[in-house]
Amino acid sequence: MAVFTCSGAIWLNDKIDETVQTCGAWIASATSTTLYDGSEVNLRSSELLNRTCGTHTQPTTIQSQWVGTQTYSAATCVGSAGNFTGTSTGAAGGLVVGGEFTKIAVAASDSIQFTIPLSLT
Repeated sequence: MAVFTCSGAIWLNDKIDETVQTCGAWIASATSTTLYDGSEVNLRSSELLNRTCGTHTQPTTIQSQWVGTQTYSAATCVGSAGNFTGTSTGAAGGLVVGGEFTKIAVAASDSIQFTIPLSLT
């Protein structure tokens, strides 16, 4: 289940006001499958890789979507992902949308493409 976070709401408000110019396209993944409650500024467990710069599209007038691919250098299990406003961890690179899913086992050189939608109604 994906959750729009408090840091994401702050970023979106600043984006609407044109206070920030970041696009929220930085994608990361982690091993945790703990449920998100919206208070997070990072993924629940350590990020498996450096954040990947994804792409941002707007499929409809009320939807934004970020897509990014992560390629793993070693075998692991991936259980959560999210998009961020920057490359750094912590509040400076705040989590916009984060979510957990059934763990996916990956081998070295495997890739996962993450698609993270956000609809406003």
